Amino acid sequence: MWMTIKRKKKKCCKPAGLMALVLALILLAGMVPVRASAAESKENNILLEFGSPDYCRLKSAKLPGWTDADLLLYSWYWNGYEEECAKLYYSVSREGDRVSVPQEIQDDETWDMDPFIFTDNDATFNNNMLVAWTDANKKFDGSETKDEIAGSMRISVTALKSSTLVFANQILTVTKSSDNVSMYNPHVTKVGDKILITWVVCSDVKNDDGAYGIEGLYYDPDTNKFSSDDNKTDADGNVIPMVFAKSCNYISAHTAAELNGSVAVLYEEAVDGTHVSDVMYDQVKQRDQVSLYSPDEFKNNKVKLATNNGKNVDTVNQTNTYGSLVETDLSKLIFYCGGTIKEISTDSNSTSGWKTKEIADVSKTGDTRYSILSKDDTMQYITAREYTPFKTDKSEITLNGIKYTKSSDGKWLDEQNKEQDIRQEDIRLYYYNNTAGQAELLPQKLLGEDGVIFMAQPAIFINHSGLLDVTWVHANANEDMRFKLYHTTYEQQSVQKADYTTVNEAVDKANALNKDDYVDFSAVKNAIDAVKYDKDYTGQETVEGYAKAIEKAIKGLKLRSADYTAVDAALAKVNALNGDLYKNFSDVMAAVNAVDRDKSFKEQADVDAMAKAIEDALAALELKPVDNQGTNNTAQGGSQSGANNANQGGAQSGANNANQGGSQSGTNNASPSVEQSENSDTSQPDTSDVSLADTKSEVSNTGGEDKDTPSETSSGKKEQSKTENKSPETGDSSHPELWIALLIISGGLFTWIMMEGKKKKL
Repeated sequence: MWMTIKRKKKKCCKPAGLMALVLALILLAGMVPVRASAAESKENNILLEFGSPDYCRLKSAKLPGWTDADLLLYSWYWNGYEEECAKLYYSVSREGDRVSVPQEIQDDETWDMDPFIFTDNDATFNNNMLVAWTDANKKFDGSETKDEIAGSMRISVTALKSSTLVFANQILTVTKSSDNVSMYNPHVTKVGDKILITWVVCSDVKNDDGAYGIEGLYYDPDTNKFSSDDNKTDADGNVIPMVFAKSCNYISAHTAAELNGSVAVLYEEAVDGTHVSDVMYDQVKQRDQVSLYSPDEFKNNKVKLATNNGKNVDTVNQTNTYGSLVETDLSKLIFYCGGTIKEISTDSNSTSGWKTKEIADVSKTGDTRYSILSKDDTMQYITAREYTPFKTDKSEITLNGIKYTKSSDGKWLDEQNKEQDIRQEDIRLYYYNNTAGQAELLPQKLLGEDGVIFMAQPAIFINHSGLLDVTWVHANANEDMRFKLYHTTYEQQSVQKADYTTVNEAVDKANALNKDDYVDFSAVKNAIDAVKYDKDYTGQETVEGYAKAIEKAIKGLKLRSADYTAVDAALAKVNALNGDLYKNFSDVMAAVNAVDRDKSFKEQADVDAMAKAIEDALAALELKPVDNQGTNNTAQGGSQSGANNANQGGAQSGANNANQGGSQSGTNNASPSVEQSENSDTSQPDTSDVSLADTKSEVSNTGGEDKDTPSETSSGKKEQSKTENKSPETGDSSHPELWIALLIISGGLFTWIMMEGKKKKL
């Protein structure tokens, strides 16, 4: 039966169960396409399970003898199932877009974990696929101690018949009579014409200092039997395992391969006093308190090589560094250390008989877990778990049953208010260029999402169809934070594409703009039109150039200018005035000087405020006071007699005086050339015919030479200043009719006064 999701009976009916049922019906009706990564490709994404797994391990590989089938292996404890133990399941994937319902490999209700898949395409073993795992030899009822849990762990193995896709009826388990012995972390490899199963053993769980080692037996899937080099047996008739390493501290992982004609083992040895009982107890009983995705999980390890049946042990990682094993289906001893991946090979010229060779620089992704994906026994990709700061808009998340709260400064605090370093994860790929002999980091992330956390190391391989096949369990804090089991396939061409994320972000930014708001939007359009979406990882630098060009064009945009019509009108009024006549003209000039011509249309309110400030200053103008006392004074709006005086706006008699706005007699005196007509308002002059080219042009009303004051010439005639701010003269002393009339009236008036004086004397 083929389907996309599997649900099992729950202890009780929960809302999540109903949701799962609905989702199952949808998925059964047809595949639901889900976009799983930033890579635009013909990828297929299938949801198999969702919920809250407390324990999970994943493996996958091509099925031998098939051209379109692959095996997916899951070891999990899924919260809510009736079984209170981790169980081993398998599915068969066909053509990358169909996955069978997960089936149990062994239904004995004991704890199953740490699965390992070995594929052999040699006809000698009938194209069998072998599965080995850590298998508890009894059920747990909750009363077990740490030592009892660890002491129950054994190694089991079974073969999948390639022709029938059915596992062998009988599962073979390595037995130990003592319950003080723990066996875990199996590995299967081919040595010569034999299949070798190795595992880590702790011979004394209760006092495990220096009690760890690596053992192994040959396995024949056709006969389903174990054997060794000497085939010695114990008192119960069980074959005694071969020893490849001994007297070690806690070993977290190992691998084995043939080196110089014998078996060599490469392993991670802890240097911090870790005990197997603590590790087993945490996995079985404290699952919700264990972080399985820490980038620091291997940093207390030393990588060591044991040869000659454990008699020779060497530390292979550099001094003052740590290392980790690189998972691979190649029959080689490969490890990570100091930003590089190295291979151990035979060296006949060295006393040790081996040497290390750097095969890839992976320093761009830092210290992390790595695996090698091969095709036809040739390295194709190197996977890397990438850890970056956790990104989410949420202020509170729950991981493994523990609630974390984000502080005001962005730090994550646990329930004890202690700061915790929580990181999100993704998968990066190095493409190994066999021609150049180097690994090149592909720019695209496999998921490309924020807030993602893995429950376990994803299982990744190249399937029969040449697709990148991924099985993973992850959760997203920006969604429901529920872990989901996915099976995803990617076209290799898609994952090798250049990453256009920065380009797309720049284009989105440009599309969010209104081109009509700017003087010229063509540079942005041209930069977007120049983008070519056909680049692979070798053209990533060009792609980044596209993004930079768009950003530069956006930055260079100039907004349309604001409307300065009201400002210009106000300035025209200012230019029509003589500032010398007003005692507070400085206020007007302050408003003028505050005008900013660089405002955009989005700042129109500011421009309107500038115009209003000038108008308000004009309205508040006050004329300087008039001095009517003594001689040599200026009078406005009246008449004056006497000598050496200037008169504006009235009549004047006498000698040596100058007059504007009325009649004048006499010469050789200067007077300001401003005439005020009756009922005129000097604070609000008419400026309708005055134009102003620029606010920043000089508006000078401060007086001085050649400003608004007539100058006396050698001919005795007045010269007028050429300032634009002078009011026009309306008085004209050059009319003889007026002078004659004035003399007649004056003479008549003088005669009448004299006659009246004589009458009074008589």
